[in-house]
Amino acid sequence: GGLARELFPRAREVVLTHPRATRAATPAEIAERCGPLAAHAHRCEHVTAAMALARRLVRPGEVIVVAGSLYLVGDVRERWMRGTSKERGRARA
Repeated sequence: GGLARELFPRAREVVLTHPRATRAATPAEIAERCGPLAAHAHRCEHVTAAMALARRLVRPGEVIVVAGSLYLVGDVRERWMRGTSKERGRARA
């Protein structure tokens, strides 16, 4: 769709995933809807795996952009905050 037309050409890497919401499209369904725009996109069935892959792919000075439904953004934010607080706890120990 429109979001893919705007964002995918500007991205060095694209990682497709879906939130825990049961009605969410799968990465394969998203890729199918996006057609050639998603030809080189990575597909991860779980948000945790997608986040880990994005962190491995990002280069110094680049940013990770999370786009899609509010369910996806909320899922990523929750996991990010949980991971960040664990890292802060380890730094204090």
